[in-house]
Amino acid sequence: MLAYKPALYMLGTKRKNDDAGLEALRTENAALRTRLEALEAALPRASAINIAAVCSIRPGRPLVEPIGQVTALEQQDTTIDHFAGIEEPVDWRAAMQKDTWPVPALEDREHYFPGQDLDYWLSGLRDYKRMCQELEKVGSPLKKGDRIFDFGAASGRVLRHFLAQHPEPLELACADVNENHVAWVAQHLPQIEATQCHSIPSLPYEDNRFDLVSAFSVFTHMDEWETTWLAELRRILKPGGYAWLTVQTEQTWATLNPDHFLFQHLYNNRHILKEGTVNAEMFAAPMPKDKVVFTFSNNVVYNTCTFQSIEYCRRVWGRYFEVVDFLPRGSDFQDVFLLRKRAEA
Repeated sequence: MLAYKPALYMLGTKRKNDDAGLEALRTENAALRTRLEALEAALPRASAINIAAVCSIRPGRPLVEPIGQVTALEQQDTTIDHFAGIEEPVDWRAAMQKDTWPVPALEDREHYFPGQDLDYWLSGLRDYKRMCQELEKVGSPLKKGDRIFDFGAASGRVLRHFLAQHPEPLELACADVNENHVAWVAQHLPQIEATQCHSIPSLPYEDNRFDLVSAFSVFTHMDEWETTWLAELRRILKPGGYAWLTVQTEQTWATLNPDHFLFQHLYNNRHILKEGTVNAEMFAAPMPKDKVVFTFSNNVVYNTCTFQSIEYCRRVWGRYFEVVDFLPRGSDFQDVFLLRKRAEA
């Protein structure tokens, strides 16, 4: 267990859920960037790093007007079977009536589901339903007052459903490196405590605080800090608490053909990949090693697409958590590891 907090702990600044708080945080971040730039200038040039970038402090911009209320999406078409892994029938139209919060514009939701606003909302409902289902299976259903933390939550794609759909009130919190995502949650989902974090593994929460932590498509963009973030998530979990982490495994690797959007993303950006060539033959062959990282050279942070084998996760992640279950395609095309913090941790 981590027994200390790094000096950069204070970079993880809590959002106030009002306009004054948002403006105060932007002012604070601007001052912090100035101090970081001064520190960078004082470093020897041989070791000069853009510290602000490494810490993932992204300059804010005005939020885009939300596209409207959830119920306005009901007439949109969807061709995706979002609930294939859900055992109980899902009445998503009834669920819509419980969600009274707006839907973020594409620019404020990490560009998820362009032109498919209904699918964006349904994907979050699916992940909420799947998490509840699997927790019930292991005898740990969520109960009134449980504390839930979503790491890398973007603008609340999944967490909003814990707020709207769960029959009993829960204590909800999230963090993201993107200032705008945090601002959107603070403004439009004020019941959720939103925190801006950075790439240095440190969160502004006491030990043993949360009953459940989740990370959707976060460790799929992580390289050097992977195990330290596992330790940090373990630190804030209560003993016996659960972690729901998505991963791209060799099973994901095998699905990447030229029609897959992730293949297209890698292929279309192959000119800035440090690893060089991307082609169909690469993914038709077995994943070449336990951990494969594609690195985009145009960014210092948030610049990787990472694959980890199932055996690697069991071996490495199992040092930090008890591995409870592995769920192939437990979240869309990504697999899920359901982990538990050991009582003695």
